Amino acid sequence: MRLNGRSKILAAAVCIATTLILPGCGLFPQEEEVLAPPLVKPKQEDYTVAKVKKGTIINKIQVTGSLISKSDYPLSLELGGRLQGILVKTGDTVQKGQVLAQMDTGDLANQVVLGDISVQKQKIGLNQANDALNTAKQSKTDAQKQLPSVQADINKAEAEIKSAGYGVQLAKLSVKEATLALTNLQAHLAAAQITSPVTGTIIFVETKLKKGDTAQPYQVLVTVADPSALQISFSATVLTDPLVVKPGMKADLAFDKVTIQGEVVSCPYSAPKDKDGNVINKDEVILKVDKLPESAKMGASIYISIILEKKDNALILPLEAVRSYMGRNYIYALEGVSKKEINVELGVKSATEVEIISGLKEGQQVILR
Repeated sequence: MRLNGRSKILAAAVCIATTLILPGCGLFPQEEEVLAPPLVKPKQEDYTVAKVKKGTIINKIQVTGSLISKSDYPLSLELGGRLQGILVKTGDTVQKGQVLAQMDTGDLANQVVLGDISVQKQKIGLNQANDALNTAKQSKTDAQKQLPSVQADINKAEAEIKSAGYGVQLAKLSVKEATLALTNLQAHLAAAQITSPVTGTIIFVETKLKKGDTAQPYQVLVTVADPSALQISFSATVLTDPLVVKPGMKADLAFDKVTIQGEVVSCPYSAPKDKDGNVINKDEVILKVDKLPESAKMGASIYISIILEKKDNALILPLEAVRSYMGRNYIYALEGVSKKEINVELGVKSATEVEIISGLKEGQQVILR
């Protein structure tokens, strides 16, 4: 068969393509065999553990308190009034009877002075009246001694005695009147002043009121503390549960490198109530001691340790070993290389440890968090 020119060209192209394709297969790289990953031994879990042990566990609170006076005197004015001034500041030592604050009384102080002068004048008048009465009585005696006695002189002396007697009575009434007026003036002046009932230390001054401001009736302006009798106090607000402290609990008190024993006498658990049913000192814990060191001064700090609970021969774990969820307490015990979840019942707790009532036994290892 004869090929025309077009057919010859097509045949030549096919031959060339075939020649190029067949040897080209050897140009692609040969795939390598995929190797299996080496077997790796799993790493053993590294736990921090603790052993269940037996011992004594103590639940106690440790706080800082202060020495305060057993007798504080909050002082106010029954009627109130415009303030003239508070004459002391916190920390001052004051004497019994010393004026601590006073209201504006105008010229009342001068009136008291004048009233006192009036009393003295009336007393002088009374003395003069008594002298006149005595003189009249002596005149009568002299008239009676005259021989012969003159009745007219005796009658005149008796009249003078009677008149002098009236004078004495009037003078006595004048003294009484002046004294009563003076007493009223002094009472008004005293009512406008606050005086210290004891020799003591100022522990509070109302600093919001200035001269000319109005003090309300029974508003405490100054508080005086008697430093001769001290007790120990701290605020129960520093406790998670203020009601855990109860009267009669013993306490170790560290003060000035000396440890002494004290006892709780008042606390929120037993706080007294006033006549309206309101709790008095509801946030305060008061402790008493038999004898304080001589160096103890009001306001000094004192370190307090109160034992709330104590348990001997108890199973004990570190607190960090216990986990809680939805009211359930549990631990992870280490058994060999595996761990096991165990429910536990808790007892006394300290700051770092807890008593295990049930669920574990002595010597078991538990995993810490």
